[in-house]
Amino acid sequence: MEDNAGDVELTRDYLSDVPGCSFSLTHAPTLHAAGEHLRRQAFDAVLLDLNLPDSSGMETLRSVHGLAPDVPVVVLSGEDRPQLQVDVVREGAQDFIGKGESSAALLARSIRYALERQASIRSLTARTQLAERVRHSQKLEAVGTLAGGVAHDFNNLLTVIITCADMALESIPAEAPAHDHLREIHDAALRAASLTQQLLTFARRGPSAPTAVDLNEVVLRMQRMLARLIGEHITFVVTPADDLAPVLADPDRVSQVIANLVVNARDAMPDGGRLEIETANVVLDDADATRYLVSPGPWVRLQVRDSGQGMSPELQARIFEPFFTTKHEKGTGLGLAMVHGIVTQAGGEIVVESAPGAGTTFTMHWPVATSGRDQAPAPAVGIPTRPAGHPRILVVEDEDAVRHVVVQLLEAEGYTIVEAADGAEALRLWREDGDGFALVLTDLTMPGMSGWALGQALQQAGAEVPVLYMSGYPDDTPAAHEGGPDGARALVRKPFARAELLASIRRALDPLRS
Repeated sequence: MEDNAGDVELTRDYLSDVPGCSFSLTHAPTLHAAGEHLRRQAFDAVLLDLNLPDSSGMETLRSVHGLAPDVPVVVLSGEDRPQLQVDVVREGAQDFIGKGESSAALLARSIRYALERQASIRSLTARTQLAERVRHSQKLEAVGTLAGGVAHDFNNLLTVIITCADMALESIPAEAPAHDHLREIHDAALRAASLTQQLLTFARRGPSAPTAVDLNEVVLRMQRMLARLIGEHITFVVTPADDLAPVLADPDRVSQVIANLVVNARDAMPDGGRLEIETANVVLDDADATRYLVSPGPWVRLQVRDSGQGMSPELQARIFEPFFTTKHEKGTGLGLAMVHGIVTQAGGEIVVESAPGAGTTFTMHWPVATSGRDQAPAPAVGIPTRPAGHPRILVVEDEDAVRHVVVQLLEAEGYTIVEAADGAEALRLWREDGDGFALVLTDLTMPGMSGWALGQALQQAGAEVPVLYMSGYPDDTPAAHEGGPDGARALVRKPFARAELLASIRRALDPLRS
């Protein structure tokens, strides 16, 4: 950046004389011209004269840093005041050379040192950012563990509420005044269960059904709905990549991610703007993989970009925390926490890039699916017919309220129930009269002897009684316990509805018919 043609040619001559190095120079006689060049292409360094026709002094240096903050700057000046040298270094220049003392060797050495120092700064910055992201990820993991435990307790409480409401609704006529109140209680409990599921999704513990998903197909299928959601005051552009690789994810959860990010983008542009969704096949090198906290190699990228208000660094550091919201009474603070949980549970990562007034970009990298794992939809659950006779069931549950309501429900359906508050008591009851039980219905996670340990002890004792497990922990299955079998058909998750529990029991009692 130099307006004196003679100085430009002298600099070219100096650099052409440097042995073992080759320099490619682009000349800009004004700050405006330099800005055009810096916006169009990347440069390794800037040689800068502070005084240009359209800018002078420190303002020139500040403008260059604003245009290219990561490019090292070497100042070449006809002024050789010591204070000026101090000032330009304080403003971020890598070096200062007086034009009167310039030489090929000095100029080459200064450029080389500037590049090396800038590389060291970038490396340190990258390590600092990586460490911060790892700390942030660990913090989210800790909060997620807490959320998972809270959700377990909620699921036990909701099991009691939903089951009691179910039984009460069955016992009174629809025209009774209390019927509508009970229906409100029942529906509110179901909504609470949905909120709990969001907590579990943030905690990366919710059950998922991953399969090979075409992100283009998901986005294009949602495009019309999303356009109505954001309104006509926002320009909505979708740019799908050609031949996009499939990703391994739950398609319903991918839709949740997109919808949540689009709603956040809309709220950031109350006066209108531009919203873009773009997909791409990418191959990340080591540097990009470090930046995005994933492994090098092929990924599918999904970006949601808006031209809205943007975010400060302080806000960006907290947006994925559960219950953190800037929408006050309008938001729960779970939307972006759930987005983070869904993407990371799928084996990907999400990164936010933003600045106040400059919009926001959410960049997600999803793992490429090597093979599809399509999963058939679960059949609708109806109320099964009452059992023939009065099958005897041993109910094992350490939570008194859950155990009592399950016992009441099953007795009302014609089952004969024996109850136990823990695994040891259940094992004692079975030893006293094991042949009389048609089924053992047990919670998986209990103090002392777990449900799985109880099932294993029964098996080792020669019992042929089927075992049906219950759990309020989303990632808790018989298979999750050491040596446990695949418990997909032998597990009912809390909170369960009356019909769901009864159907699971009938399947366990008569697997051939189910």
